[in-house]
Amino acid sequence: MRVLVAPGRVGELSPPEVSRIVATAWREAAPHVEIEALPQIDGGIGTASVLAATSAPGDVDATVVEAHGARVPAFVSADGTRAWLDAAEAEAAGAPGSGTLGAVVAALADAGAHTLSIGLSSTAALDGGRGFVAALAGTPAHEPDADAVRRAAERVAGLRISALVDTDRQLLGFQGASFSAVEELGVTKEAAQAAEHAMGQWLDVVRAAVPARTDLLAGTSIRPERQPGAGAAGGLGFLLAALGAALVPAPAFGARATGLADRIAASDLVVTATGIFDWRVLEHSVLAEVATAAGALARPAVVLADEVHVGRREQMSLGLQGTYSISRSGWMRPEPLAVAELADELARLTRRVAGTWTPAPRPDVP
Repeated sequence: MRVLVAPGRVGELSPPEVSRIVATAWREAAPHVEIEALPQIDGGIGTASVLAATSAPGDVDATVVEAHGARVPAFVSADGTRAWLDAAEAEAAGAPGSGTLGAVVAALADAGAHTLSIGLSSTAALDGGRGFVAALAGTPAHEPDADAVRRAAERVAGLRISALVDTDRQLLGFQGASFSAVEELGVTKEAAQAAEHAMGQWLDVVRAAVPARTDLLAGTSIRPERQPGAGAAGGLGFLLAALGAALVPAPAFGARATGLADRIAASDLVVTATGIFDWRVLEHSVLAEVATAAGALARPAVVLADEVHVGRREQMSLGLQGTYSISRSGWMRPEPLAVAELADELARLTRRVAGTWTPAPRPDVP
């Protein structure tokens, strides 16, 4: 029997870490089973490493880019023309906001990179890309003007950027970057309203600096603030789209890059993992991408999660055959587990599920 382990992030554990924990625990519980690990991405931390690993051996080097006084991990192709990086890594290494990421992009471009894949998930910024523009244009970060936006556009004009998002939210509105931050980042409703107002003003600045492109088929203007994913990373998706980047769903991008469908076809069971299985991961997520691909190929798929907050109907809508959680189903943790404890609990859960789905062969059963 062949089991494919294709997880996303679980809490603070990156997809490669989750993949290693689950694959190791499953082998311990079922040594007679062949295990293949194939971590997937959602645009958060671990995205760059997963994508870089899809290149030929020796074709990619892990590096550290020094920018804005921070040391940001990234991956660069041997010839220096391609690079992979995570916005969350840049934010964690530097100051809050998108400025450190902008400085890293500038440094990579100056070094000769022209094709960039940037994960835009799991950030705490809510600046609409102001810091990104300021870093590229060399202006103060507090309020870049239209001239700064034009200079930033000139700096990235020769770059091919894929901005990898895990949401289809637009920039403005009740489902936009600012108001979604109430639930996702814990900002107050008053702060979200103020951020929405500032985001609208920033939109006017960017519009004045960068003319909207035209859809050649429809003959209409392409409004970057309305593109699916424009609200990703606190509105940074909008800014990157305005500067010519492509906003791409990260799970689908990762599935293609890793050859997920082919690996599922070669497997008998598919195992994925997520942190909190609730309504938000029913679409635009690694879980949804893996489950849909497994269903299309008639392969059973099971989910390992820290918490589960959906019922059987929602699970069946994704074609899942089993959902297992560390916490009791429907319970919410008052505080997240420490990383080491989460890793131990995930391994324990994996061994239990492995015993259910891949029990040891019995000598008395042909």
